[in-house]
Amino acid sequence: MYRRFNLEELKEIIEEDLNAGEEEYKQERYNISSIAFFKAVVGICDYLLYREHGILPSNHAKRFELLGRYYPELYEIVDTDFEIYRAAYLFKIRREDAEKVRKDAWRLYQKI
Repeated sequence: MYRRFNLEELKEIIEEDLNAGEEEYKQERYNISSIAFFKAVVGICDYLLYREHGILPSNHAKRFELLGRYYPELYEIVDTDFEIYRAAYLFKIRREDAEKVRKDAWRLYQKI
């Protein structure tokens, strides 16, 4: 299904992920919360890359490459959060790890 990309739509998706992350965090479901917050972080990165450079990465590898080139400070944040995101599929996520991704997501949201 092909649709024209829209930054406002992406912003709505990011906000949906942030809100879902908050709901799951409040219920102490840290795995699901971490995944939702990481999705928001990725959406924010894509938003910034597209808004500032007209580039929309097609996968995580391309996203990391572009972040390293254009936003090295974001690269460091996303790299750490990506480890938590990946762990959420295999292990129980601790509250402090979920809190880190949560704080990063809300801090980065201020950039859009």
